[in-house]
Amino acid sequence: MFVQPRGQGKLEAPRPFLIHFPILTCRYPDRMAYVRQITPGTPEAVKDPLLAALYAEAVRRTGRVWKIVQLTSLAPRATRASLALYQELMHGPGPLPRRVRELLAVVVSQANACGY
Repeated sequence: MFVQPRGQGKLEAPRPFLIHFPILTCRYPDRMAYVRQITPGTPEAVKDPLLAALYAEAVRRTGRVWKIVQLTSLAPRATRASLALYQELMHGPGPLPRRVRELLAVVVSQANACGY
């Protein structure tokens, strides 16, 4: 992203700055943004019955609540839809065996330098 200073004709890269939205904070444009999440087990997580149920199901299924699930925790209905999409893509019927689907997910995550 480039900005054009007022009254000048050239574009320049922005200096480090702070953009703050309710769920997204970016301190430096060349670094990953931080998405506010609701941590499992906190009063905020227990307050929303849908989120509490989703977190409990995640713990039952995998023994923990993975960060990828927590990323949408501010919108529990989106979390539910995201989990349903994941379940359908990874476990539903399709031409690829599950191990190939998992392998593709690992390769894409590796290519994107994503820890998930």
